[in-house]
Amino acid sequence: MVNQRLIQTVSQSTNQKGIAQVVKILKKLGRNNTDIVCLPEQWLKNNETSDFDLEFLDFKKIAKEFSMTIIPGAFYEITK
Repeated sequence: MVNQRLIQTVSQSTNQKGIAQVVKILKKLGRNNTDIVCLPEQWLKNNETSDFDLEFLDFKKIAKEFSMTIIPGAFYEITK
C-alpha cells in the first residue's frame, strides 16, 4: 500500500521561512513512512523561486533519506 499525504501550508513572510516550515513537516512524514507528499500550487511568497535547486536542496535530501517522492507544487513564471 502506498502511504501518501497532502500538505496545506500557511503563508510565510519569506521563501526561507515557508520552506523551513515544510521541511519540518516533511521530516515528520518521512519518519512515519510516507511514500508520496504533494504540496499545493503557488505556496511560496510571491510565487517566486530564484534558484530552485538551491532553495529546495533540503527537499532533495529528505526525499533521498526517506525514499519519498516530494511533489513541490507548481510555480508560474512570467516570460516576455
